[in-house]
Amino acid sequence: MPQPKKDAVIVHMKMDRTTHDKLDRYCAKTGLSRTAAIEQILNDYFCKKTRR
Repeated sequence: MPQPKKDAVIVHMKMDRTTHDKLDRYCAKTGLSRTAAIEQILNDYFCKKTRR
């Protein structure tokens, strides 16, 4: 059964090559897609920032 579509927006951005390479290595290590990894990283960051 297909997953329901999530409420989402498309984001386009430039990223320096070093950060992109780190992201690719992280995705390969964790098995996450770039989208899932970036969502996870940003959510973790925002949670940490709002706890202060």
